[in-house]
Amino acid sequence: MLKYVILTGCLCTLFTCEKDLTYDIGDNTIRGRAFLQTDYFREAQPAPAAGKMVTITYLNPPAGWPTTDAGDNEVEDYLFSTKTDGEGYFSFDLLREDHEYVITYEELINGRRYVGRDTSKPEIYAAAVTATLALTGQTGIQILSFDEAGAPLKGVKHCLYRTEDNLPSDPTDCSGSNLETISDDRGYAMLLGSPETYLLRSSLKIGNNVLADSTQLTFEDQKVITQPVYLSLQTAAVKNSVRFQTYDVRGDRLPGVQLCLFTSQLLFERDSCAGSNFQFLTDGSGTADTTDLPANFYYLHGEKIVGNQRWTVKSAVNFAAGEDITISLKLE
Repeated sequence: MLKYVILTGCLCTLFTCEKDLTYDIGDNTIRGRAFLQTDYFREAQPAPAAGKMVTITYLNPPAGWPTTDAGDNEVEDYLFSTKTDGEGYFSFDLLREDHEYVITYEELINGRRYVGRDTSKPEIYAAAVTATLALTGQTGIQILSFDEAGAPLKGVKHCLYRTEDNLPSDPTDCSGSNLETISDDRGYAMLLGSPETYLLRSSLKIGNNVLADSTQLTFEDQKVITQPVYLSLQTAAVKNSVRFQTYDVRGDRLPGVQLCLFTSQLLFERDSCAGSNFQFLTDGSGTADTTDLPANFYYLHGEKIVGNQRWTVKSAVNFAAGEDITISLKLE
């Protein structure tokens, strides 16, 4: 409702309720129709907006027309408001032929704001107001998913993280993500968020193959950004079959040893398992097996703590692709 009024009162016709601005009232009419378009690609026909509120105001407000209230806050400075009929049609009366007007239709769907505007003069042509996703006044992202050839991809999983700590090794896993969504039949997805920087991980699993992409982006305050992503086939890392065997200083098997592998020397030198890439625990025979270890150079930290006693071992190992090896470790 208009917070600032020039004269008190309300004049209502069959279609329109207006503030009493008798000095500027005319005897002309603008008719039109309101639509809602939720299709980003504009391929689907917009739907008539039935029973929705539509407002009208000046394109060029006359002198003295209020734009702020006493507290310097923005006000809704529309002249008249009305509701569309069952087919989306509306009519505004009491307009002057020498003024040009702006008609606005706004809708909120699932928290997303859609806005449409059209400019018209009385009796010249019918107004058509189509509300589309508002790219300002809300914070979010539109994601468009393609393969390397530029074809849209359906069912792409998009995971957004505020931090890169403890990211799942599987790109199709959204565990720990702050936001997530899935692309529709034409590769489109939309999310609302807060103005922060995110890591966007996008993935699509097709049979045994995984298409993926990763990029860093920033949500702009009160803006909806558009981000295309191009997913490429991920080549699976060649894994190794590794057996770890742990012993004490006498050569006896030592069970319950925690083994931690690092690719970062800095984290390895902290003398704990915090930040390690992989962790294993030896069983009752002092053995730990894995067949899921990517080829790489690793720093190894092993420890066992019983009461006040602590046994440790430190080493560095280089696993080549496809190795089948056993590593013996003596803790002191």
